[in-house]
Amino acid sequence: MKKMKKILFGILAIGLLFSCNQKPTETEVPKAPIDSLITNWQNTWNNNDSIGICNMFAPDVVLIDDELIIINSKELADKWVGPYYKIVKNLQTEKLQEWSSTDRAGYTGKYELDIVINDSVIGHPHGIFTANWVKTDMGEWKVTTANMNAFSDNQ
Repeated sequence: MKKMKKILFGILAIGLLFSCNQKPTETEVPKAPIDSLITNWQNTWNNNDSIGICNMFAPDVVLIDDELIIINSKELADKWVGPYYKIVKNLQTEKLQEWSSTDRAGYTGKYELDIVINDSVIGHPHGIFTANWVKTDMGEWKVTTANMNAFSDNQ
């Protein structure tokens, strides 16, 4: 009987040692699809799709650029998308930093684009921007805040 107890104790001890050395299984947490969010940003602007642009933003969006502070989607449509969506061409971005979780994401990058009027490039603004997304209850990603800063040609 003592021998049986020793064997059972030995098996139990070995089992505990092996179970302690096993790495816990990590569950992969799905993160925001930042690459597709930025690709959508570029494509929607480059296609001059005002409805698509407006649909990227949350109703209570806060957007700051060099000349505007916008605090909702109506102002966004009237003061930012409406005046610019038809003339923006060749928008390109370059990532500087990104972050994401299951329901939030952020991206900071450089941008450059052409301003085209009557088939002529009249400007080539460039700068830096940060956009933050939130995943809605319906599973859509919406920009909640954005900050755009243009550089002068001297920089």
